[in-house]
Amino acid sequence: MVARLIQGLSVGAEYGTGATYISEIATPGRRCFYGSFQYFTIIAGQLLALMTVVILQQTLTGEELREWGWRIPFFIGALSSIVVVYLRRAMHETATKKDMNRKDAGSLRGMFKHKRAVALVVAFTIGGSLTSTPSLPTCRNSW
Repeated sequence: MVARLIQGLSVGAEYGTGATYISEIATPGRRCFYGSFQYFTIIAGQLLALMTVVILQQTLTGEELREWGWRIPFFIGALSSIVVVYLRRAMHETATKKDMNRKDAGSLRGMFKHKRAVALVVAFTIGGSLTSTPSLPTCRNSW
């Protein structure tokens, strides 16, 4: 459970920064095309996760899955995180030295200079979260 919580928090923290980085490196006129890759990779990741579960269910018995097989997806995720750390270290900073040396660079004060943009992002995030959040089971025994 702790590993799953850490995984969820990590994804949540990386989502916004990933979207920002993609939009910053996009060539002029191609920002939406580049931005679509973030959504594509989310769906691709879900499909790969589902495929992993199906393969595990087809190759392992129910007892093996309960004893040790459930760890395999976490092991795959741990290996993937090593690759991500390497990729992150190889990324180039998109901000100029002039931008990074501004007094309010990277601060909440600097962010709220763009109130309309912040409000739009919050509204879209709330709308997307409300429409895509799965409903919780009503039966307590299903937990």
